Amino acid sequence: MSAEKSVGRRKLLSLFAEDLKYLGSAFIPPGAVNLAEAGIAKINKEKCLAYWGQICTGCYSACPAIPKAIELTDYRYPKVNSEKCNGCGKCILVCLAPIPAIVIPESPLKMFIPND
Repeated sequence: MSAEKSVGRRKLLSLFAEDLKYLGSAFIPPGAVNLAEAGIAKINKEKCLAYWGQICTGCYSACPAIPKAIELTDYRYPKVNSEKCNGCGKCILVCLAPIPAIVIPESPLKMFIPND
């Protein structure tokens, strides 16, 4: 039996990002456009309450992805799994830090999407 490693859709699309630039938007499938529009959540450890010694798992609990896109290392510190994150932003809405510790930057693949 051969051991096959699965590649997530986001990773697969990013592998072909340079080729998409030369093909133009007419060849980009609709599903790829939706995926490219979504960014990946990033956690700022300097703002995150868990990294300041507080017990907080709000972002982990709010993540709707199955399995969770936000994992807790040492049962405490949130870490985003970029292969599972769909960029929904629910983690930002529940962040208890005075300035939300989570941001979703614009996807670098969004430059390939035509503006209507």
